[in-house]
Amino acid sequence: MNVKLLILIPTLGAVILSALGVVYTRHESRQLAVRLDEFENQRDAVIAEWSRLQLEQAWLTDAGQVETKARDHLGMEVPERPHILVVFGPFERLVALAAERFPGMRIVADRDTPGATEVATSLDEVRGLVKGSPRPGGPIAEPDRARSALDQ
Repeated sequence: MNVKLLILIPTLGAVILSALGVVYTRHESRQLAVRLDEFENQRDAVIAEWSRLQLEQAWLTDAGQVETKARDHLGMEVPERPHILVVFGPFERLVALAAERFPGMRIVADRDTPGATEVATSLDEVRGLVKGSPRPGGPIAEPDRARSALDQ
């Protein structure tokens, strides 16, 4: 009977320890499953936020939206092509290219250059020629108005 008892007690102890190990492992497994579920929910939320931000970026960078906001909120106008080109120096090729590509552009040069529409020999003459010409980009809005429009 002693031999049976000596075999039974360690076997019973091993069975109890094994059962406790199974309980502990299942508990750990359930905790890890809960954490995995939380991380998956967090991942899904981040993916949804990323998609929303991509849509918002696409909407904000749409040329029509930018143009509308600039026109309506900042009081800007659509920029036209350049009105005046001022050339000081031997840039005959640049003058010829500008005259060819932009036929309506005023080209002011410091010397009689083919394609130049006007000749000005000093900066004061250039200022006199360009004074009153429209500025590309439209009028500049007051700082408070521009800041409040950008905050919207």
